[in-house]
Amino acid sequence: MNKFKQKIYQKISNIKTPSIISISILGSFPKKRIKNVNDIDILIIFDKLNSKIYKNLLKEFKQIAKEITTRKIKAIVETRMGPIKPKKVKDKKVLQFHLLVYDLNLLKKIGEPIWFNALHNYKFIKGKQLNKIRSLKKISKKALLKDLQKFEGDIKGRFGWYNQYKIKNNKLELKLDQKIKLTNQYKKESIVFSIEVALMNYFCYKGFIVGKNREKLKKLSRKLPLQLQKEYFKIIRIYKKQGIKELRETAKLFLKELGKLIK
Repeated sequence: MNKFKQKIYQKISNIKTPSIISISILGSFPKKRIKNVNDIDILIIFDKLNSKIYKNLLKEFKQIAKEITTRKIKAIVETRMGPIKPKKVKDKKVLQFHLLVYDLNLLKKIGEPIWFNALHNYKFIKGKQLNKIRSLKKISKKALLKDLQKFEGDIKGRFGWYNQYKIKNNKLELKLDQKIKLTNQYKKESIVFSIEVALMNYFCYKGFIVGKNREKLKKLSRKLPLQLQKEYFKIIRIYKKQGIKELRETAKLFLKELGKLIK
């Protein structure tokens, strides 16, 4: 294993913040080379969470970021829970610790498709394995269609959304649906991401475990009806060569047809 990655895992596993039940790294970071990764999604689950505990967690992660920052890599901590990309820093690669913080009550509200994919695409770091906290054997049709509606809304909109903890009068509050303006390029990336996740969720519903693997997703897309295949590959072409208006219209059509297939 890469020594730099091993150092990150070791430091995260040594976190002493109380009330932690589980820490895991989600997504592709464990499988990719450092040079190809800018964001580390870190899922931290607490038995209980308050302002004191949250402050302590941030303090520890900021110290870890400081300790692993090098002449070529700047590590930062991101607390906004949503599609937030790290800002570029001149002459340095940015590595973002993206903290996804939940207590047990809030964890129950995570949608089935998101949680199902987390269960099949994570690296365990500390505490309990995720399937020991909340098991899920399959995604229901109802949950799948609900997520599809959300993606349709995301594609139409011009903003991104995130949740973030705030401390006010020494009390911890989770601020939901905070708005962030997206550049056209970022919006294009967001639309493609929504399509990929919608398709990934569909294949998980059908019994295939995809994870965030674009090549595997492209291969599985050959199992779609011909019209949906054409729309999917058209989205990829438009993303690379055309504007956001064309991309948005094609993506809306794709989701509509995918919804019909699920129903």
